[in-house]
Amino acid sequence: MGETDHPEAQIYQLREVLRGISPLIWRRLLVRSDSKVGQLHEALQVAFGWDDEHLNRFEIRRREYAVYRCGGGMIGIDATGVRLDGLKLRRLERFVYEYDFGDSWIHDLRLEATFLKGPGDRLQDNQRRFLEFCSQHEMPVAVCRVRCRVAPESLPI
Repeated sequence: MGETDHPEAQIYQLREVLRGISPLIWRRLLVRSDSKVGQLHEALQVAFGWDDEHLNRFEIRRREYAVYRCGGGMIGIDATGVRLDGLKLRRLERFVYEYDFGDSWIHDLRLEATFLKGPGDRLQDNQRRFLEFCSQHEMPVAVCRVRCRVAPESLPI
């Protein structure tokens, strides 16, 4: 299946909870469905303010995906080549992200909702309402644009 066979990108709303920490540490992310699992790794690094210095892995439906670390290798399938929409995640489905195998920071992720992508990646009304709701209830939320360290020719057109 070629890149052009995918439907237009949607926005996935993911909730990420850092396991075993009290008080609860969590983030809510909005990511494009046509993002690669490796790009989700980069978004998680930004969300937690980490510097991508350790090994990592995702476990999704008992399969492991990882981003290669120079000198450290990789476990499982190369996450830079797997699109999120290709995983066919279902609403409320959970999966795991582990960062830093020494300290073992385990994150539980859940697909909370799927939204249609707005023209030019601008926020749609339902996404604006979500941000307003968070603001009214003093819930921390941010909209950020994550830039990837990949060659432009490898990005979907």
